[in-house]
Amino acid sequence: MGQPMAATSHSHCTPPNNQSLHAVLTHTSGTEQLQQLLTSNNITVSHIPVMSISPLSISTIKQTALHEADAWIFLSRHSLGHNTKLLQDARTDQTVIAIGSGTAEALLSHELVVDYIPTSHSSQGIIEHPFFNSDNTYKVLIFSELSSPSPLKKALNKRGHQAIQIATYRQQPRCTCELASALSPIIDQSTHITAHSQRGLEHIIATIHTEKLDALLAKMLVVTNQSMQTYAYQKGFQSVICSANNGAAEILDTIKQHGVGATHG
Repeated sequence: MGQPMAATSHSHCTPPNNQSLHAVLTHTSGTEQLQQLLTSNNITVSHIPVMSISPLSISTIKQTALHEADAWIFLSRHSLGHNTKLLQDARTDQTVIAIGSGTAEALLSHELVVDYIPTSHSSQGIIEHPFFNSDNTYKVLIFSELSSPSPLKKALNKRGHQAIQIATYRQQPRCTCELASALSPIIDQSTHITAHSQRGLEHIIATIHTEKLDALLAKMLVVTNQSMQTYAYQKGFQSVICSANNGAAEILDTIKQHGVGATHG
């Protein structure tokens, strides 16, 4: 179930050997495990969500499709929306697919077992998964953000499957002036900033330009797929590193491996 807008928070500790790392986490919710991991590894953490999440309920009309579907695809840890009990009750033999370990962890925490996590944590990774490339065709439900584009639905339908997209949450950018107020006091000491989604990254960049926070472009940006990495470079970030996925352990490993001053690419 979705959570109310998270307040800006800071966790402080003193790293050894004067290697002071300070990560700004911009994910809306679900960062508790990541915050704990970073702090226990002597990395200062500030949690400044750039987007707000409003969970949505699945309409009565679309609820019938839950039982008829062969596969459920969850694109985000927010994809449950206000529908946890509904999905638990409707789960029988549907194949459940999640993008990224963070999404899988969120589902498992609500007793929804995940069958597949595609190696490539993207829509393309789902399209290329062997499940969708056999002689069988399936009825597929895609649980996603309200305004999310539907290339995955189109690609699956093109391959003969019957895919329906169901909106389970609405994502909205926070006011740039509000974000600037939270970011400005910590710009000098911060070393890393995380971006957990394409829309989140776009709003980080919009905030930088609108509020003249160009100093953030010199920080190490941690993203979760290569298309985000390419986009960030195009928009002026100097150092962008790509985590294997959106999971807490993977993001920690990425930050620890690169530290401060990693090279371009």
